[in-house]
Amino acid sequence: MKSRPLPAWFDDAKLGVLIHWGPYTVPAWAEPSGNFHDVSRAHGWEHWFRHNAYPEWYWSTISIEDSPARAHHDATYGADFPYERFAPLFEDAAAAWRPDAWAELFAQAGMRYAVLVTKHHDGWCLWPSRVAHPTRPGWHAQRRDYVAEFAGAMRARGLDLGLYYSGGLDWTFSPPPIRDLRGKTVAIMYYGGGDHILLASMLAYVGINPKEVNWLPGTTSLLDAMEAFANGKADAFVGFAQEPVEMRARKIGHVIVNTSTDRPWSQYYCCMLAANREFARRYPVTTKRAVRAILKAADICDSEPRQVARFLSDKLYEPRYEIGLEVVQSLAYNRWREANPEDTIRFHALRLHEVGMVKTSPQKLIEQGMDLRILNELRRELKA
Repeated sequence: MKSRPLPAWFDDAKLGVLIHWGPYTVPAWAEPSGNFHDVSRAHGWEHWFRHNAYPEWYWSTISIEDSPARAHHDATYGADFPYERFAPLFEDAAAAWRPDAWAELFAQAGMRYAVLVTKHHDGWCLWPSRVAHPTRPGWHAQRRDYVAEFAGAMRARGLDLGLYYSGGLDWTFSPPPIRDLRGKTVAIMYYGGGDHILLASMLAYVGINPKEVNWLPGTTSLLDAMEAFANGKADAFVGFAQEPVEMRARKIGHVIVNTSTDRPWSQYYCCMLAANREFARRYPVTTKRAVRAILKAADICDSEPRQVARFLSDKLYEPRYEIGLEVVQSLAYNRWREANPEDTIRFHALRLHEVGMVKTSPQKLIEQGMDLRILNELRRELKA
């Protein structure tokens, strides 16, 4: 940065304006706690975030349970009023906005440049972006292109234009961590189901005993968990396969952990192939044929995702072709060739053993419950 020369227009312009304008300007509230540097030095970072004096950080501050901002929010809007609802309220108020009036005011005040924050840390874009947000579709201006109108008005009045875009910090890509589920209600298919066991292991990893979560099992269908979450009866659920895609299409919730991409979970499998011990011993050839068929199917999913999605649609396993395709393309089906199943068992079993959900030690499970001979043979035979 120091090696770059300062633009002449900026060096000459001694007065300008930087504008923060977005959904956070609806509540327009922050605790007057003091100067950022003074407060953080005196009390530390945690204190600063809890008593943040910046209104544009409103979403972050109300996410901290015991913050004054959270108390203000609950008293003013209600504990069930999410930050996202400020976006349409902002656009309601912005209907009367006249960018030319802003430009005239700035010029009369002697300003030479104007900088607009086009997207702050809340991720809401002040223009109707054509690029879909991966976790919050539609999280942008819907009624006007505020950036284009602002730019046109400033240039027409002879002001230099600057645009600020927060890319390094965006709360829509950094949602509340999994440890925030302590004391919350999590919908599951049933006790002991894959979603229950997987999330229990993940909670144990971040220091939460699964007993500290209120589990809500389904009663009639494996889809009960998703619908309980969608209907507001649960704070979270574990979405498998197409469920997260469906929730995104319905504009419900957001992802806090993606086990396909987020470490350490992405380093391990959440699904394993098991066989009846006696059956595998008595019928090794049949067992190997079954495993070979499954692994070859995985290879096809990896190499021909569109063909697989069409098959799923034709056979009504997932009749919505686009959703099926997105799911197939998002999963690493070819990882079976190099991933170490022992690592997965050791990682998850250790967590579950620590919280008492698994009585047997991880090493004993590996020694007595795993036989990787068939897998290793097929790795050699089914070369990529």
